[in-house]
Amino acid sequence: MTKPPISYIGLIILAIQNSPDQKCIVNGIYQYIMDHYPYYRENQAEWQRSIRYSLVFNESFIKVARNEKQP
Repeated sequence: MTKPPISYIGLIILAIQNSPDQKCIVNGIYQYIMDHYPYYRENQAEWQRSIRYSLVFNESFIKVARNEKQP
């Protein structure tokens, strides 16, 4: 199986755009990626670390507080 030609930033954007409120928790991003790109079902710790890094250090992503109803 070959790695999809999409950057981690691109994968994050796709996950967020396809979420109900255009917001997504980190686990939701991971799940979207694994559901749509079987390649990422392997070596999860490695690519998930890269996703977290991208979320923290890329200014395009904004962390927002969860509402009171979210766990």
